[in-house]
Amino acid sequence: MIRPIPPELLAQIEAHERWLETYSHEGSLLELENADFHELDFSGRSFGEAILPGANFDKAVLREVDFYAANLYEASFVEADLDGATLNKAQCWKGKLTRASMRGLQGLRLDLTEADLRNADCTQASLRKANFTKANLAHVNLNHALLVKASFVEANLEHANLSEANLRRADLIKARLHQANLTGTHMRDIQLCQATGLESVTVDWIDIGEEGTLERLEGEAAQRWLLEEAAKPLPEWRGQL
Repeated sequence: MIRPIPPELLAQIEAHERWLETYSHEGSLLELENADFHELDFSGRSFGEAILPGANFDKAVLREVDFYAANLYEASFVEADLDGATLNKAQCWKGKLTRASMRGLQGLRLDLTEADLRNADCTQASLRKANFTKANLAHVNLNHALLVKASFVEANLEHANLSEANLRRADLIKARLHQANLTGTHMRDIQLCQATGLESVTVDWIDIGEEGTLERLEGEAAQRWLLEEAAKPLPEWRGQL
């Protein structure tokens, strides 16, 4: 059941918003460890640069909330509503986002290293240069997501829906892609070295053209291209993986 923000916490958030608006001249930085925010409605509030490691946002309503550059280390967002939220440059190492709704989320350089995003809905999310290294994205929905230059090194993308996603220049070295949906994915300059499970993916067609130029591979040709990319040796600069 969604709850209103308690008065004491609301005062802290308002002080933090003043701190942001006045460039730290008024108000105070929000800094709480292992805070319990579950099932609270924070729609439209700003947690930019807040320090909230271990925070519990499970089932919270966080629509259009601004978490710019926030410290969310090991924070939990299980079944939270993050639709339209902004997490640009936020640190969410080992975060728990299982079954979270993240539709249309903005996450430039969002760090989700070793995070758990199983069954999360990231439809049309903008996650350019986001870091998903060793993250668990099994069954995640990334349909039409912007993932240019994102890192999925050693990530679990089994059963993930990446249809129509933009993965140009993304890094999927050693990613696990068993039964993922790659139909319509844009893949120019992608790194797939040692990625596994590509023989089982759904791929009616892919685009390997430059931005704005469609170069379509269909059916067996698309599958063959993926397997060839996965068979390439690691770049010398990634040889230590």
